[in-house]
Amino acid sequence: MNISWDLNATSIVLLAINLVGLIWFAFSTQATATAAHKKADHAHERISALAEAESKFREKIFLEYVNRDILREMEARLERAIEHLARTSAEAIDRLGDRLDGLSDVRRRPG
Repeated sequence: MNISWDLNATSIVLLAINLVGLIWFAFSTQATATAAHKKADHAHERISALAEAESKFREKIFLEYVNRDILREMEARLERAIEHLARTSAEAIDRLGDRLDGLSDVRRRPG
């Protein structure tokens, strides 16, 4: 096998085509890498925005549950106060009834 290192028109054309292909490949991969980098930056921005939105949502839910707990506590205090008021009112009405019964008994007795 005999290799000739003579440059003829065909080998120059093939070298030029390979060189152009190599340059095109380099620029193409650079453009693809740049586009991928931009997409990654955009994805990171979206992830940050979604994380912030989730954090605000969790905070909102937490505050709603805290408010509900406070409302439940207040409702329990109101229920206890109403029960106490009903109990003391019933006792006061019973005492008033006993007093009125006592007065009517005193009036019925001949003196």
